[in-house]
Amino acid sequence: ASSDCGCPTDGNLARRIDALSRPNSWPYATTFNLPVPFPKTAEESNRIKYFVESASTNAVAASVHGWAAIPGRNSQRGSIHLVLRSEKAVHLFTTVTIPRVDVPAVMKQAGWLNAGFHFARRLARLPTGDYQIGLLIVDGGHSEFVMTEHRLTLAGADSQGLIATSQ
Repeated sequence: ASSDCGCPTDGNLARRIDALSRPNSWPYATTFNLPVPFPKTAEESNRIKYFVESASTNAVAASVHGWAAIPGRNSQRGSIHLVLRSEKAVHLFTTVTIPRVDVPAVMKQAGWLNAGFHFARRLARLPTGDYQIGLLIVDGGHSEFVMTEHRLTLAGADSQGLIATSQ
């Protein structure tokens, strides 16, 4: 199977993310996906290419998985951040870099091996609210971000991830 971008997808991805988000099953969910300050000089950009493969929640955690990169630029480990924007606040979190051999091949960008990202954090450590999902890429001393049509509603047991039907 493949996604809208032509990238291969794994039918078991949602189950794997759900399993990784369970307590004590993936220690990185609280170690690496940390809140960080939003860069004052970050600019909204239409240059960022991305695909959000999943945005989901379970009883204890929320997770977002996909890829993002800037054409003509090499993707760097640790450069992709998750933006959560509501009417009242903007929150920025680090993500874990996931190597993606499919993305450079399909998108014809040899430097995009490190374009994959994964975010997972316990609901108790996330702010409640209805959030639009965005992606911020730090490229040297410059930061660019794009807001997607995808959403995370963080409300304890009633939390949910909503993937838009088109990007």
